[in-house]
Amino acid sequence: MNQVSPAQLEFFRQATATDDLPVMLLLHIPLFVPQLKEAISSGPFSRRPMAEPEPAANGGLMGDPDAEEPNTQATQEFMAAVDGCKSLVAVLAGHIHTAQHHAIGKAAAVQYVSDAGAFGGYRVVDIVPQGSPRL
Repeated sequence: MNQVSPAQLEFFRQATATDDLPVMLLLHIPLFVPQLKEAISSGPFSRRPMAEPEPAANGGLMGDPDAEEPNTQATQEFMAAVDGCKSLVAVLAGHIHTAQHHAIGKAAAVQYVSDAGAFGGYRVVDIVPQGSPRL
């Protein structure tokens, strides 16, 4: 099920309680952003993102039995917390097996989704101190 548990929500809230350090969120399943709709429906592996606002048609993509279930309260609160997290700089995810990158949240973070590793897909992420020159 592509949902956040209450314990995961509480962990995220505690980890991001202060804005003194940048936050990079690593998830297997990407967070829903409207731009993912086309990639999900036309990609070679149709997989659902987390917190999709409306249920997928026909019982869900790839026969997902949970596709018709609405988002839990914890998932909705998690998405709101991510959206409002001022220190969020990036979200790294996979699952949908098609390379994507889109803005997410009010802090203008970027969600990077990788191609399928089984087929040679990967992303290189350079982590440098804020304000450092990029070479």
